[in-house]
Amino acid sequence: MERILSKDEISELLAAVKHGEIDPESHEDRSYQPGAAKPREVRRLDLTRAQGMGNWRMPNLDILLENFARHLSISFTNRLQRYVAVKPAGSKSMDFEPYLQRLSGKGSIGIVGLDPLKAPGLLIFDGQLSFALVEILLGGSIDSQLLSLDRTLTAIEKNVIRGVLSDCCSDLQKALQPLIEVQATLAQIETNPRLVNIVAPDAGIVIAEFGVSVDNLSGSLSLVIPHASLEPLRDKLRDRAMPLGRKESRWSMQVREDLKSMELECVARLASISLKVRDILNLKEGDIIDLDVGPEEPISIVIGDLPKFSAKVGTRNRKKAVKIRERIIDGTDKGSNGSTDVKY
Repeated sequence: MERILSKDEISELLAAVKHGEIDPESHEDRSYQPGAAKPREVRRLDLTRAQGMGNWRMPNLDILLENFARHLSISFTNRLQRYVAVKPAGSKSMDFEPYLQRLSGKGSIGIVGLDPLKAPGLLIFDGQLSFALVEILLGGSIDSQLLSLDRTLTAIEKNVIRGVLSDCCSDLQKALQPLIEVQATLAQIETNPRLVNIVAPDAGIVIAEFGVSVDNLSGSLSLVIPHASLEPLRDKLRDRAMPLGRKESRWSMQVREDLKSMELECVARLASISLKVRDILNLKEGDIIDLDVGPEEPISIVIGDLPKFSAKVGTRNRKKAVKIRERIIDGTDKGSNGSTDVKY
């Protein structure tokens, strides 16, 4: 049964015919006929990209990037023999091709193999940082205006910074070690973004930016990893985010061992009293100061101006000595009243 138009619908239809919006001579059959529907245009829907590249998120990725920045700062400092600060500057997600179009081509692009992950990554030094590294490694000064060269790196200059990029690969491998054993190797160095094809143009990538400061110069370093390589680590990042960066480094172990061999002054504090300035000025040879402490009362062993142990005074091998009785936990002087110092 066909639907009957209402009065308002009839009025709108007549008005549309009057204004030429509908051709009254058209004989096209607009009635519904089962099985005779006109084919519709099919729109492609990618469920993995439904929310857009900008909304792609990896849980706790910032922890991994902070760990990577910490390793970078140490390796840069060791290689350049001057302090280099590396700080994360945020991360974003986008398609691979639009990102390549943004690159200027004046910096250096290291293609990094990430076996056994699905796709390789990129380590990108901007032009400022690339030329600064070349100058420092060749013994030059980074205060000169030559760092603003409007050109690409030469083959010799690319070989000069190859060692720095290799160090970055090792640092990336260390940062990923709590999650997965990755062999990060430098495959090649490019300056032309058009020659870098690690994934399809419409593939999603994560770009992590790092600020690099050395002396009075600042540059930027970018780490690019495809989504396909990070997806297998999603669950591990969520579950094992806290242990990242907690592994004790060789540097901290060395500092801890060196601290154990340091020498500190140890003072046996017998007693202390308060005297007026007038009495102190009148002291002379032969005067006796009453300390108001019994011979059997314990004394304090003071280290760094803090009492650490309670001890008893005695002799050993015909020399004055003290015997530790207990440790003073709260830092209060339990064994005496003060600070007449007897050093051994």
